[in-house]
Amino acid sequence: MANKLPQPITKEELEQIIAEALRQRETHRAKRSKKLNNRGKRINCYIISIILGSHAGLRLSEIVGLRPEGSKCCREPISEEFSKNIRGNKVKLKVCSKCGGKASSGDILRLNEGWDIQPLTKDKVHKDRIFISQGKGEKDRWAWRPKKLNAEAVSYLPLGVSRRSVQKYMEDLGTKVLGKKLHFHQMRHTFATEYLKKHPEDIRTLQVLMGHSRIDTTSIYTQVSVDDALKKVEDIF
Repeated sequence: MANKLPQPITKEELEQIIAEALRQRETHRAKRSKKLNNRGKRINCYIISIILGSHAGLRLSEIVGLRPEGSKCCREPISEEFSKNIRGNKVKLKVCSKCGGKASSGDILRLNEGWDIQPLTKDKVHKDRIFISQGKGEKDRWAWRPKKLNAEAVSYLPLGVSRRSVQKYMEDLGTKVLGKKLHFHQMRHTFATEYLKKHPEDIRTLQVLMGHSRIDTTSIYTQVSVDDALKKVEDIF
């Protein structure tokens, strides 16, 4: 069965969605203290995820981690309760019926151990590279550290947001800015596509950066520029 062609977004579209996310984040910054509230910090985590996906080619599971399907805190039922945040607003929390662990309603309480893929942590980020430990297929690799991943962004690691919440934010952002539903994995497609535009003959390096076991998995990105190739022929004849 042929691999499905990836659907990247353009560099210009990427810049548009990041700009909108930054705008949304700033609406949650206190005027006097200049500090972000909880919602602003969460949006900042989403922005960091987008940068790691689009500028370094990381999978979402390599950023926020991946747990076994269906794992819940203490393997016990989760209940809900209401509390107040720092602004005194009423918020809904999920509570483990055994240990009392709590999480916001946008996240799911999970087991403290048993990660399939560990979330990205500060110690994995070096001066110009990121160490991906036991990523998909249990492979270790080095990834590029984006220039936008500054010291402040690194201080947020591990991000502590769920894969579901990141994906939901991407969908809403894409609909609002581009008028289309986005999936987070498109950020990884965009990274690969933009890399090959700059280095069209260097597919082996891209294979290493993407963490692909097989070169034919990486070579699918060479087909993304078919439209550009046809336009070049059109210019000739």
